[in-house]
Parts: sequence; C-alpha cells; structure tokens
Amino acid sequence: MRISFIVRPEDDRREAAAFAAAEGLEGLELMYLGPEAGAFNDAEEMLEICDQYGVAISAVGVWHMGLADPAEAGTRQIIEEGIAYAGALGADCFFTGAGEPDSNDDVGVLAEAWPRWEDLCMAEAMDLALYLGHKGSFLGAESQVAAAVNRVEGLGLKLDPIGIIRNTKADPYDFLHRFGGSCAFFHAKDKLALTDGEIEPPPGLGELEWGKLLGILYQHGYDGWVSIEPHGKFWNAPANRWRYVRLAARHLRQFMA
Repeated sequence: MRISFIVRPEDDRREAAAFAAAEGLEGLELMYLGPEAGAFNDAEEMLEICDQYGVAISAVGVWHMGLADPAEAGTRQIIEEGIAYAGALGADCFFTGAGEPDSNDDVGVLAEAWPRWEDLCMAEAMDLALYLGHKGSFLGAESQVAAAVNRVEGLGLKLDPIGIIRNTKADPYDFLHRFGGSCAFFHAKDKLALTDGEIEPPPGLGELEWGKLLGILYQHGYDGWVSIEPHGKFWNAPANRWRYVRLAARHLRQFMA
C-alpha cells in the first residue's frame, strides 16, 4: 500500500507536493467539489510539479455528480473532462458518484451506464470507483451497495470507514469484510465520540482500529492507495492540515509492508 492525501483546488499544490516529498509520502489526491466544465486546466503544471518532487497522483475525485445522472443534469461533460485530466496526470484511479437517476431502478440505470465509463478509464489505465452517500450518489444504504455490487460487473468502490458509519450506518469492519473485494480506492479519517459531542482527530488518535481495517483489505488483496483526508473545522484549517497528515501517516505506515 501507498499513502497519499487530499489536495483541493484552492490549496497550493506545489507546497503540498513539497510536503509530501519531505515526509516520504508517495502521492497526492486531487479533490473537486462540484466543478464546472473547464475546471481541469492545469495538467501541464501538475505534471511539472509531480516530476519536480517525485510524487504521483493517486486519484482525481469529482464530487456532487455521478455516472447515472440524467442527461439534463449537465454533468456528463464534466465527468468526461475529469477522466481525461486524471489520465493525463497518470492517476491510478478516478472516482465520482453513482449519480441520482430519475428512475425506480437506480441500480439498473447504473448497470447500463457503467461499461461506457469503465471503458474510458481503462483506456487511461485507471481504475474507476464510486463514492458512497453525499450529493451525487444514490448509494447510501448497505442494501443499495449490495444490489449494485451484485448487478454491476466490475463495480469499483471508494471506501472510507467513517463514511461507511455515517452514510450506511453499518459496522465498518463487517462492511469492509463484505465489500472490500470491490474496493478500488480507500480514504482514511477518524472520529472520537465524546459525552458532549464529537471530534475528528487523525487516524491513530480516534476510535477506529486501523490495523484491523487494513488487515481486512489485505485479506481481499487490496494493495492500493490509502489517502488521508483531514476532516472537521479544526484539522482542516490551513494551520493544522499538515500536522494531521503527518500524524496519520506515521500511524498508518506501521501496517504497510
């Protein structure tokens, strides 16, 4: 397994790459929340940055839209541009939502749409994956994920233990054991429930047992990226994000060989 961390469009990507190189982290994940057409316009600059600092692009993630969106949603061109951008950067994975189709058979619409999108990613030598929950994806309940895995051949999932807890209400260890064979990309963040609320410390400082989680993924043959996601108001603040990534990477690295 290799470690990357999320970088947003507003972040200084050269600074992020320099930090990754200094910390011995292998990659950057590029996150786009609801981008518009034409947003993916810095491929040449990103390639130069990656070459300078010796880091890879683990994934490009496009949120708040999905593969099975109706044509009138206007998202297909954006996803196509995102795939082409990810391919130009040599990313290992492109992920987005399942979509929000106007249908009584959401999984059926996804099953029909999936092969075209998978072919586009395969042409760029990339895995294709879907995130769970959030705007742009009807895959929220565990039963919906099970139906999609059963009906969509080769379906890839972007999995995240905290996302599993919050979006599907499932036990993350059991969920990974059930669906880890479909994992194409993996996010790492944590939480800690307290009497008067919840905080979101880095992996290793929260309540999840990361050795067990990665052990389940190993059992499924997953040997891809573990991408750190600073989360919450405190840790996502510019003054604290690098410390979050550093602390998380130190904890996660002990389970990688």
